[in-house]
Amino acid sequence: MTEVRTLFTDPKTVAFEGAYGTWLVSGVATNRIRDLVVNADGLRAVRDELAAQVEDAIVVFVSATDEGGRLAAFRSVTSSRDVFYLEASDGTIVLTDHYRNAVSQLDPADRTVDRNAVVDHLLFGSPVEPSTFVVEIGRLGRGECMHWNGVDREWTRTLVDRLDTVERYSQREAVGELDDALANVVRVGVRPDARSMLSGGVDSTLLASYRRDSPRPVQVTVDAPEYQPGVDAGREAADLLDASRDVVSLSGSAFLDYLESTVDALGLPPRYKQTVLVSAGLQSLDPGQYVDGQGSDPLFGLPGVKAARIADWTAPLLESSVVSRAADAAPGDVTDVYDALATRRRQLARPVANPKSFAQTLAADVDPDAVAEIFDPQVVRDRARRRVEYAAERARWTRSRRSRDRQRPGTSWSFSPTTRRIGGGSSDSGGGRTSSRRSARDGSREPQSRSRPSGDTCRGSVPWARSRRSTSRRRCCRGASRSSAVHGKPATVRSP
Repeated sequence: MTEVRTLFTDPKTVAFEGAYGTWLVSGVATNRIRDLVVNADGLRAVRDELAAQVEDAIVVFVSATDEGGRLAAFRSVTSSRDVFYLEASDGTIVLTDHYRNAVSQLDPADRTVDRNAVVDHLLFGSPVEPSTFVVEIGRLGRGECMHWNGVDREWTRTLVDRLDTVERYSQREAVGELDDALANVVRVGVRPDARSMLSGGVDSTLLASYRRDSPRPVQVTVDAPEYQPGVDAGREAADLLDASRDVVSLSGSAFLDYLESTVDALGLPPRYKQTVLVSAGLQSLDPGQYVDGQGSDPLFGLPGVKAARIADWTAPLLESSVVSRAADAAPGDVTDVYDALATRRRQLARPVANPKSFAQTLAADVDPDAVAEIFDPQVVRDRARRRVEYAAERARWTRSRRSRDRQRPGTSWSFSPTTRRIGGGSSDSGGGRTSSRRSARDGSREPQSRSRPSGDTCRGSVPWARSRRSTSRRRCCRGASRSSAVHGKPATVRSP
């Protein structure tokens, strides 16, 4: 018997019968995607069209055949949604958009922690795609297609979608493109009655500026002195927007409990402390859609970028021994400025893949030397290089000054971690038009990755059965046993 189980947490996931099998689509503009794939004989027949037209979506195809069935998935290069795949402990083939659902399909004894993923977590805050924390769980990379069939019973991933370099814009044109794209994201992906999460930072304030007629935003904070600056920032942002806000204040002494419940809900450690605040805050708020923003910092300048540009422009001076001696004899403030610029100059001179290059430090979470003291320094270098390769495979950058050459990949890496979902709904806005060009690549030229999940391989055909919709849970789910596949939209496929 072969069983394919799909577990989707997005309540808007669309499942429909096509001419050659069953399709599931989660993302923006699902009707357009449906029209594109409904008569196609699998993903291979339409993957180039998907790569060229789909902005934010994942597409799954399941079909019964005499050879044991076919299974395929596509993830757009700018998707805010994930696809995880594995062979469960009971022999079931599983696809899901939520990591916790994937973990729940494996008995604890069948889970092997990926050492590289632990290094990635310390260095970057999350594993470099397509790695996950558990070896037995695969992850579809951005812009990839995945295929599985009942004959060779192996997972095959192929890169088919990437970002191309855009034409240069004037400052006015660039602002207009960004404004149109953000407005379209909010219009397409966010319900009018959704409430915005407002921290007072650049991301949430920018998002709220496009939702002035929406319900009052919500700020979640911790009742502790170190969080007071965040409360003040939220108040200032609300004043700037001429809006009132609701504040949910959490007990500081219970933060560890909130962190543990967040890990339970995600199935992995969160990248940002704000994720913990959102997780805890949603447990006390009314059910509904809540939208949060992230990733807009590069639009306004990431920390260190200005200093890197100055260091790049003044490189001849910084490399002069005369200037160095003069800086040593100068007052303390001047010496500090010189040392900071000299540090940026050294970072810019290193290859992008070097853990101490400017591009790496731009999106780093922990000093690589500290991680190298725990693990082999070569492992740290290998993971930094792998992150460069992953980004370079999916985006082209034009060469210009050294500071920009480092800023572009660094910004891309900070964008790479996908938004984590907590609970049964989708918290991201998703979709919209971007100012980048997309290209579908010739499949014969792409690198391929093949891996065999652990456990017994399924045999038999894969006929489609009726979808079952489960009730989304409002509160964070606890426990991660194999019986606790959580909050989602499961569909089971069986064959005798």
